[in-house]
Amino acid sequence: MKKKLIILSGFLGSGKTSFLSLLLKRYQHLKLAVILNDFGEVPVDSTLLDISDIEKSGVRDRLVELSGGSVFCSCLKESFVKALIAMADTDAELLIIEASGMSDPAGMRSLMWMARLGDDFEEPVVLSLFDPIKSLKLSHVLQVIPRQVKAADVILLTKADISDKADLDAARAYVRSLNIGAPIYEHDLDCNEALNCLDMSGGLQSEKLEKVNDSLGFNTFENRPDSFAIKAAPSGINNLLDALTKNADILRVKGYLPEENGFVFISDTGKGFEKRKTEAAPAPLTVICNTGTGTEIRQTLLKQKLISL
Repeated sequence: MKKKLIILSGFLGSGKTSFLSLLLKRYQHLKLAVILNDFGEVPVDSTLLDISDIEKSGVRDRLVELSGGSVFCSCLKESFVKALIAMADTDAELLIIEASGMSDPAGMRSLMWMARLGDDFEEPVVLSLFDPIKSLKLSHVLQVIPRQVKAADVILLTKADISDKADLDAARAYVRSLNIGAPIYEHDLDCNEALNCLDMSGGLQSEKLEKVNDSLGFNTFENRPDSFAIKAAPSGINNLLDALTKNADILRVKGYLPEENGFVFISDTGKGFEKRKTEAAPAPLTVICNTGTGTEIRQTLLKQKLISL
């Protein structure tokens, strides 16, 4: 029997890891496998998953992390194909791929064909998470965002709790202008309906697959954003975050930093930063920024003594 395949797509910070936790709960009755794709050099997403969800879903022995780029990009494509082949040889019934926020999933069909996995997996079902705050703001300057929307079978508007009605209406109109067939749901209101829709979806439609060759040309090493890790903020976390907020080239901030009385997890929301105390710092703070800007941003932060080596 072929394995089911769900791809979680969506721009950086749209909420994919949180939604993955819901999927692990939803499909506990199946034998699950997961591929986590973190764009930064050091994987952070796996540290955000609840250990109990991993244990209850039985996915621990069928979980692969791929970091340092997009799985649909030439920089990680070989590793991704090897992971898919390995998953095909397991007893998993459902494979969930959490793609990085810079991934264009339209190339998935081509990769499956190249790896000769058509007999092992069903057509992929693509769920695209769309952040009405950040994704909409950057959609006109970052090609990957409209590509993710166009490739989706199901679209979920996230962060409805911190978005105003104008944001949500504009996001819905933008998404529908690019994808006339996929159902659109709001995370807080329609999450169960979106999950039900995943069960019924038949995979990528043919008109979306016509973009595969162009997609593979888009996912290249040359057009990938920069990223770097921060291990400490000697002048204080708030001062560092203020500087990061003012830099328009920064696309995503996520990870852990030490503070005086322990550690703190940090994640940008589009309207500030989520911060919460933790008992450990399993991964450094990762900053993802526009192509060609990483070295300059990092050097500026060092000169200002906002970060240390």
